[in-house]
Amino acid sequence: MKLGIVLGGGITKRGKIPLNAKTRIRKALKLLKNNTIQKLILSGKAAYENPKKTEAKLFQEYLLKKGINKNRLILEEKSTDTITNALYSKKIVIKNKLSKEIILITSDYHMERSLMIFRHVFGEKYQITGKPSITLRLHRKLKFIEWEKKEFIKALFLPIHLGDHKKIEKIRR
Repeated sequence: MKLGIVLGGGITKRGKIPLNAKTRIRKALKLLKNNTIQKLILSGKAAYENPKKTEAKLFQEYLLKKGINKNRLILEEKSTDTITNALYSKKIVIKNKLSKEIILITSDYHMERSLMIFRHVFGEKYQITGKPSITLRLHRKLKFIEWEKKEFIKALFLPIHLGDHKKIEKIRR
């Protein structure tokens, strides 16, 4: 049984799912409908906004409207960035004894860094692959920011053993 984890992508000022994040949840919907994944962790609180609902809750409402059974969905509503997406999702996976085969769902430009983080946090006992959603408009500045963040994470994680999520959590504080 494969597990999916979809990463939030912000919330609009009107409390809606922005276009970029909508491509992520549509990708997750497709994977649920064709049974590529059987369960899905919806990960995200929203980093900078003060929403009435979390990214995870908005994703859940979207999927329920599309006919997905609620028992296939798991909310992770604490994370505010990609590292905490991985940390809190791993806790859910361990607590609920979920699959070690995980499909990560995020935007194409965000996938490389996300996979690097998730593989480091989860460790070698987990098989993590990615299914990117396609970003409609990608600016060069965004590509540079992603590259810069990826290089920072590489340096940050260098002294930490794969799978040592507790040490990553300590440096995250």
